[in-house]
Parts: sequence; structure tokens; C-alpha cells
Amino acid sequence: MRRYESPYFLSPAQAHITWILKGVDGIEKDYEHFSPPFLLALDEVYNKIRNINYRYMASGSLFPEEVQQYDPYSIREALSNAMGHQDYRLGRLADFDKMLANKLPQVLNDKQRKNKVRNLLQKMRRDGLVTSKDQTWYLADS
Repeated sequence: MRRYESPYFLSPAQAHITWILKGVDGIEKDYEHFSPPFLLALDEVYNKIRNINYRYMASGSLFPEEVQQYDPYSIREALSNAMGHQDYRLGRLADFDKMLANKLPQVLNDKQRKNKVRNLLQKMRRDGLVTSKDQTWYLADS
């Protein structure tokens, strides 16, 4: 995941990190996708995270001390672990729908497109290319 061409080798998996900003009501307000190399993208994702500064008065001090809400090392560690331990062989049906929807003919409506994707996955499962368990699709072991 250190090279720009890495997504090619992970295909059909979606090789990107998505940052999403949600409001108090849970509605998405903003998002951004980050592509490999992920080691460089981690800094960009980290800069998107709101790490609020808090000020508090330590006992015996006249000046407030400023600390961040989350330890920057912990955030970077969590991002690195999420990227490094991701199983790129699995995908949800929604991932396949999103990936293939714009590649299908525009004359099809949404229901027809979803049926096409499901039919394709069923055919791939019969051919031994993918397996499914608990609504998650896995690339078959070679």
C-alpha cells in the first residue's frame, strides 16, 4: 500500500480511506476519499480530524494549560492499525453496488442495477471466485 499503483493489485476491492464529517443529527456534511499510498494519506486524514484544544487551570498555577482532546499519537496509531489490518479481500454488497452502478447501462433503473450486481456475484460464487458469509463477500483463496 506504499505505491500509487497499489489499487490495481487489490481490485476489485475499494482501496481508499474515506473521511466523513457528520453533524449532531447524524447527517453527512462533508466527506473526502484518500487514495494510496496510504502511508502518505494518513497525515492528510489526520489533519481532517477535529482534535479540539482544552484549557484548564492546574492547581497552583496562574496560567491555563492547553491540551488536546485526544493524544495525537493514539489517533495516528488507530489510523495505522485500521489501514494495516484491513482485509482487502472482503466486500459488502453495498460496496459492489456502488462500484458497479455507474458501469451498468443508464437505461436500467436502480432496482435493475442491483439485480444485475446480485446476479453477477451469484455467478462468481458458483464459479468459485468469491464466497459469502454473514452478508459479506470474500475473494476465494487461490
